[in-house]
Amino acid sequence: MEKVLKGPVAVHVMTKKKAEGFQPFETFCCGDPAEDDGDIAKAIEEVHDIVARLHSGDAVTQTVVILEEEGGKLGSGKLVGLCGVRRLKLFETLAGPQAVAALPPGGYINVIGTDQRYRGYKVKKGGTSPGRHLLGRALKQINKEWGGGQMPYVWAAVRQGNQPSVDIFKARGFKTQPPPFGGFMLRPGRRGNLNLQIQINVQVPPGGPSLE
Repeated sequence: MEKVLKGPVAVHVMTKKKAEGFQPFETFCCGDPAEDDGDIAKAIEEVHDIVARLHSGDAVTQTVVILEEEGGKLGSGKLVGLCGVRRLKLFETLAGPQAVAALPPGGYINVIGTDQRYRGYKVKKGGTSPGRHLLGRALKQINKEWGGGQMPYVWAAVRQGNQPSVDIFKARGFKTQPPPFGGFMLRPGRRGNLNLQIQINVQVPPGGPSLE
């Protein structure tokens, strides 16, 4: 039997300041790293770390899109998942601003996660998963922050062994990148002609914080 979120299902957008002290973040759990292994376990730990930083106020500046079931006003429903977005140049975190000076800032998926209680659920009957729904709303938020029109490029660091997250990003138009940029997924957009043959003399990590 298909498991569906209880309505009304609500999406809210929060600033970093509003996210600080948000009680549902304190108990948010997208899984137990001890019960998984490899990239999925690492992704769980990374998501938990970022959500804890959002709650404490120590996170980087970002916009947070959250999904609640039985929702109304912010915080009145049960937290299903969240997705944090911000502006960041492609590969800036790895190579520094000078190495990518020619590129304009793009959208970056800083974190995405679904509470473990809602794994296997659909947002509505015959609908998408909470993670895919959240990513779609996060992309709309990025476009809004760029003033509408054609989307900017959006990228994310996704661990290659974290197949559930890889699948939801692919469903929203993201593509995996060839070496040496393996571990990154990119959704092309209007902001400049991206040449992925940029010479960056750094070791690219296997992925980043995302877990459907």
